[in-house]
Amino acid sequence: MVAILRNGDGPVVAMRGDTDGLPMAERSGVDYAAEGVTQVGEASGQAIPVAHTCGHDFHIVCLLGATQALHDHRDDWSGTFVAVFQPGEENAAGAKAMVAAGIVDKLPRPDVYLGQHMLGSLPGGAVGIRSGPLFSAAASGTKSNIIPESAVLQLNTRAFDKDVEKHLHEAIERIVHAECGAARSPKPPEFRYYDQYPLTSNHEEPTVRVRAAFDAYFGDDSVDMSPVPASEDFSVIPDAFGCPYTYWGLGGFEDWKNATGNHSPFFAPDIHPTLDRGTEAIVVAASPWLIGSK
Repeated sequence: MVAILRNGDGPVVAMRGDTDGLPMAERSGVDYAAEGVTQVGEASGQAIPVAHTCGHDFHIVCLLGATQALHDHRDDWSGTFVAVFQPGEENAAGAKAMVAAGIVDKLPRPDVYLGQHMLGSLPGGAVGIRSGPLFSAAASGTKSNIIPESAVLQLNTRAFDKDVEKHLHEAIERIVHAECGAARSPKPPEFRYYDQYPLTSNHEEPTVRVRAAFDAYFGDDSVDMSPVPASEDFSVIPDAFGCPYTYWGLGGFEDWKNATGNHSPFFAPDIHPTLDRGTEAIVVAASPWLIGSK
């Protein structure tokens, strides 16, 4: 689902909010926990609990809030704001599905594509950004017909460089081929890569502009962010448009040094100031284009 706010001449700014969840029960104890939210498992036909244990609920609400704020204050900016509510981030399929459905032909080409993610590794209320590699490329694979016949080898790779990722995959396949040859395997090994995520590497020009806006508005809460060995399909859509992008992290816990990690059943960021800060961050990040052009 995409919302487009057209407000006269000016740049086009797109902002992504992922609307996904995870197949797990939430154990956060908050009164708004995702209790009883279920989906039907395709294989088993059983109900499976699902929860926003990676901050998706905050991503959605912050983008809704920023879109409402821009709609209510059209006299203060000009251009076009595109709110992209993207599904399927957790299985690396959602952004690809939107591209396959023709998002590039249906929307104006963005001058910049923005995104943010809730994290427990940043101080509460902080916004962290950096140029270059931010989230790693990733892939999983399963191997079959390895002695003994019932053995299964599952791997997951992470890399902050495309050449390193290629080297890792080539090395894995070379070693498995050699082991099968040494064991006189009656069949050659088969390799299947799934949940493949591209490298998220922020473009320098928009990152510098957003960081300057963050510094001016948030002061000391605008911080440097280190690369994270997690993965995202965020870059798929801007790459399809051929437009630059930048992506930042949002600290969601006052006691951030003891915060639970993303994908934990106990992951529940502090509602405030996180929701306000996330909404503000979107508007502030868009301002160098939408307000600077007015």
